[in-house]
Amino acid sequence: MQSTLNTNRRYPSRYRPSWPMRPTAHLSTEEKLRLLNEIAIAEERFLADYSALLEAFLDDNAPEVRLAAIRLLWEYPEPRFVERLIAKCDDPSFDVRLAALDVLGRHIYEGEASEEPADESPWESITAPLRTASRRTVAFLVCFYRNPDRPLEERRHALEAAAFSRSPEVGALIEEAYHSNDRELQLSAIAAMGHNGDSRWSPIVLREIENPDPNVRIEAVRAAGEMGLKAAVPTLMRYARRTSVPRGLRFWSIFALGQIGTPSALPLLERLSVAPDQEIATTARTALDEWYYVNNESD
Repeated sequence: MQSTLNTNRRYPSRYRPSWPMRPTAHLSTEEKLRLLNEIAIAEERFLADYSALLEAFLDDNAPEVRLAAIRLLWEYPEPRFVERLIAKCDDPSFDVRLAALDVLGRHIYEGEASEEPADESPWESITAPLRTASRRTVAFLVCFYRNPDRPLEERRHALEAAAFSRSPEVGALIEEAYHSNDRELQLSAIAAMGHNGDSRWSPIVLREIENPDPNVRIEAVRAAGEMGLKAAVPTLMRYARRTSVPRGLRFWSIFALGQIGTPSALPLLERLSVAPDQEIATTARTALDEWYYVNNESD
């Protein structure tokens, strides 16, 4: 990895013959997973381009290697990967299929963030392919979700990924899933509302953060954080303070407060960041990073 960042440093001999052109040729499955894990945790991973290596690992014989590579492709939302990821939605491994669906959502997000400029822009050559890839991805995921022959869990992931699109068709699918009689689809619909971010979902999310079902509450809390829903802050602060609420709900409430970034939440997050409970403290510190980012400040 260090040799990737330093052009004066040679690749280790054991990797040099195979990376990036043939990265699977001489490495065991354990070595590939170790390498992928090193990339995942490396702080400098954003300074180097591992996309060729990851792309080669997409066709590895070991499903766990394919899975790790696909998850890392979240950091590389390049249009050229869309068709590869779509193909991986038919991978023999269930986990690989789910991961591919999830990562496709990143391509929709990037396309939505690259809105067409009002006039000619020097960035158009970069943003136009992102929008094209996004449209292709939305069309695929909508068809995937509507296919009753697909397992429900896969269809749920397709809906949640497609939800990054602002298209009316996707909005209608979210609405349909929420009002279905299938509890699992309803959970995915709430998660999709958070990804979608449309204010039309605000009343539903605010209602569901008080739902007696803790799983529904967690999804609604996560959605409130993604949407930056300030009206949810009093409830989130109540959950964050109470040691009696389920830990998962408390963790996500703390994190959501950071995402929303209201001034009223800052003292609570600062207090929780030094709590004796290390898991709570760590979550609060992460939430503080989010809070300062939202408010364009540094702690």
